[in-house]
Amino acid sequence: MIDMKNTDNLIFTGKGFSGFKTKGFSGFNLDRNVYIRCKECGDLISMHPRNAERCSCGNITKDIDNGMIECKTGIENIEVYKEKKQKSGFRIFG
Repeated sequence: MIDMKNTDNLIFTGKGFSGFKTKGFSGFNLDRNVYIRCKECGDLISMHPRNAERCSCGNITKDIDNGMIECKTGIENIEVYKEKKQKSGFRIFG
């Protein structure tokens, strides 16, 4: 589980729709390695497709049933982050 305020293990990819950078797609995509951050309260919300969530201040709501992200202060106020890839702890010697 990720610390809902700490972005040390995440890479900032942009704000609003531009943060997703998915070729041929102009909206939010659901991905378990992507998080959106509320600029009001700082909470991180997982974009995992099976969990509906809301930030603690109620500014951002992820509605799975209707396939929507609502941000009361505007979509441009959503920061998008992606998990950093973890390096494998294994080394192969030959």
